[in-house]
Amino acid sequence: MWFVRTTIDLPDELHRALKKQAVQRGLTLREMAGRLLEQGLTTRMTSLPDLLDASVWIALSAPEHVHDARARRYWDEEAADDLVFCRATALA
Repeated sequence: MWFVRTTIDLPDELHRALKKQAVQRGLTLREMAGRLLEQGLTTRMTSLPDLLDASVWIALSAPEHVHDARARRYWDEEAADDLVFCRATALA
């Protein structure tokens, strides 16, 4: 495996916490940072569900809609795993 050397600026508290976790797990700072970065890149970043309003549903359901392509790109690539509905935003 090849490595690339890089420099990042971390707040002191974050650096200390990273070093502490590395020591607790018997890892080097490099190994710990690498694992956490890899985990962050492979884990979906959304923790909250999406709250969609009627305009998104309309664009998704009408291929001729001016925003259909953007709505489909959102749906296919960006949408959270969970969706929630709200009566007020669903009424359009």
